[in-house]
Parts: sequence; structure tokens; C-alpha cells
Amino acid sequence: MDTTTALMPHQIPAIAKMLPSKVGALFMDLGTGKTRTTIEIAKIRQEKYDRLFWFCPVSLKETIAQEWRKHTDLPSSLIKVWDDKVSNDNIPEQAIVHIIGIESMSSSARVVLAYKAMVTEKSFVIVDESSYIKGHNSKRTERITALSAIARYRLILTGTPFTQGAVDLFAQMSFLSKKILGYSSFYSFAANHLEYETKVNDYGRKVQTSRIIRTHNAEYLAAKIAPYVYQVSKDECLDLPDKLYETRYFSMSDEQCERYDQAKHEILLDLEYEDWSSIAIFHLFSALQSIICGFWTRTVPETKEKEHLTFAHKRIDLLMSTIASIADTEQIIIWAKYRHAIEEVNNPLLKEEACKSLID
Repeated sequence: MDTTTALMPHQIPAIAKMLPSKVGALFMDLGTGKTRTTIEIAKIRQEKYDRLFWFCPVSLKETIAQEWRKHTDLPSSLIKVWDDKVSNDNIPEQAIVHIIGIESMSSSARVVLAYKAMVTEKSFVIVDESSYIKGHNSKRTERITALSAIARYRLILTGTPFTQGAVDLFAQMSFLSKKILGYSSFYSFAANHLEYETKVNDYGRKVQTSRIIRTHNAEYLAAKIAPYVYQVSKDECLDLPDKLYETRYFSMSDEQCERYDQAKHEILLDLEYEDWSSIAIFHLFSALQSIICGFWTRTVPETKEKEHLTFAHKRIDLLMSTIASIADTEQIIIWAKYRHAIEEVNNPLLKEEACKSLID
């Protein structure tokens, strides 16, 4: 395997920092190229591992696969995107790069068992958007950490490592190695570094709440993780352009695929070769774009009446995952082509309290 795109200057010291250790963390802002940096590390180490497992949010699986195809000459047949159908009976053993949804490790026993069967001491395990495993007692954190402990190389990537402060540090560092922080359990870590709020209950007794009000010995924690972490922000990357563009991919649902083919058949069937025009092509492309967005205002061929169809899709999950990867201090503007898309986006954003309203 070889890479096919050039590195940016700030990515070179990141690689140099990660290579001497078998475990490490890339805390790089969105747009600074942590995926490209990781692929370069994987290329350099390729003689030292047999399989690479890349955990990421389910909504980013196709995006990561596209990044591997874009930045390397690795054949697509050796890049496997796992779905819930993967099991011990159909393990994709021929692949080198295995892309697995983090959420699947808590929702799919088949994926867990398949991963357990495949990961070995010679594996390279990467957790992308590692804030997804910051909960020390969550099922996916426990499973990914326990099963990956055997792997020789482990790496975490994220642009927002500490959304709630030092409490997020324990699980992410424990995935790499418990020796980094020096605590075998979260409770010993909390006893030394976290101070929780106390309240007086109805019986006049002081009880501890789950709200953390203070972190102790933060400098000690910073010194412990420093040898294993490379951190860079967009402001520090002087070579970055003013505008950064990143494409994220998703797969259409089965119903979307059916409607997509149906639209092409119905619209093209009404056209003779000589009738093809820019207007007809625009009508076709508009229908296909709306289907990708989860709806289709279809003209029924038999009656010529309008029929409005809606169907499930993965675009909102992808959007919410993207928003989660952006720092809370950043402002976000979302552009949408269709009113239907605005209505779909508005509800989940309000539920997540990511913004107060969308402007039409």
C-alpha cells in the first residue's frame, strides 16, 4: 500500500510524534486532516500489522472508506465496511482495512463476536471520534476497550477530546493503556482528580451528586498524557486555506434505491430521444436529488396527479454526527435546498439544543 496525496506541513510532526509509541492520540481540529495523518501512519507501519480496524460513528463509515480510496492505492476489495449482517459465518477475512460503527459494538452481538474473532496481537485498532467512548461504563466503551487490549497498536482521533472536562479523559486514555494515567479503575481516578457537588437531602444528610464542580491536579494529568498526545488547532496551522471543505458520504436505504430507479424509469420512459432537453434533464436530476433527501413529489403516470412520498434516510444522522465533531464554541450555519430538508433538520437540532431555530 502507498499513499497518493501529499501531506500538509503540520501533519508531519504529528506522524513523528506518534511513530515511536505503539499507542497515541491525535487531538486535531476538524479540517486539519487527522484522517490523512492516520492513513500515513498506517502506511508506514503496514509491515507490522496484519489487519487494521477503524472504529467510527456509523454515519461516517462510508466517508472513511472514501478517504482510504482517495488517499491510498489500496484496492476497494481490501477495504471492508461492516454492517449488522457481519457475523462469525461471513467474516471478511480477505480485507486489510475494516471499518466498524462504534454504535454497533453496543447494539449488535454479531458484530462484537466477529470483531472478537478477528482482532489479534498483530492488529492496529483506531477509534475515530473517540469522544464516543468517553463514558467509562458504557457498553460500547467497555467492549471496544476490552477486546482491543490485545492489539499491538492503538490510536484515538478526535477534534473535541474534552467536552465535559477531565472526566472525559479516563476512558479514552484507558483504551490506549491504563498505564498512561496509572489508575486501574475510574473510581480511583475520580477520587484523586474529580470533586463532585454535594447536596443535603430530605433527611438532612449530605449526598454526592453526579455534577463535577472541580478538577484537581490537572497539571499532573496533562504531564502524564503529553508523551502520547499530538494536539493542533486550525489557528496553529498557518498553511491552511481560509476555507476548508470536507465531504462526508452516506448510503441510500433500500427504499431510496428502489425509488431512485423508479424515478429514472418513469421520467425517461416519457421522453423520446429527440425530446431530451436541458429542462427534461433538470427535471430528472431534481427528482433524484429529492429522493436522496428523503422525499419525492411524483407525477403518477396513469392519472397525472401529484403524489408526495417520504422515506427514511441517513442524512440527518450524518449531519448530527458532523455537528457533534465541532467544538461547542463554534457557530454553525446549515444550508438546505428543500423546505422538506429544513423541517427535518429543525426537529433534531432543537432536541439536541444545538441551536434555537433555523432561518428559512
